[in-house]
Amino acid sequence: AFIQWFTRVVEFTRLIPGMPVLQSGEDPNFVVVLTNGAMEVWHGEEEEEEQQQQRREPQGRQRIEAEFILCGWDKSRPIETAAAEICEVHRISLRSASRLADEFPQDATRVFGMLAAAQARMQ
Repeated sequence: AFIQWFTRVVEFTRLIPGMPVLQSGEDPNFVVVLTNGAMEVWHGEEEEEEQQQQRREPQGRQRIEAEFILCGWDKSRPIETAAAEICEVHRISLRSASRLADEFPQDATRVFGMLAAAQARMQ
């Protein structure tokens, strides 16, 4: 039953250069898996220069090649993303992830834990 729910909530999209990879708004992405292509990532304009300097992170855009997993949602640290070339992504929204966790708490914890661990290995 979990696999059926999971495959229903995963959205597959092909993007052209310049299209946003990470969707925000009312129902932001919780998991984004870049399976083909590349994207650019940079800090959102809402972030103050002081905060960037305190973390001592390089400013500007960073290119990320497939295969890459972006797992989790952090509204305190906005990032912007855009397809750098034609790419393919699989997405799970925050709302869908929450419903999966409510319906299948053990399975969802296991799957999202594996995705977070894979993301950590890729960085």
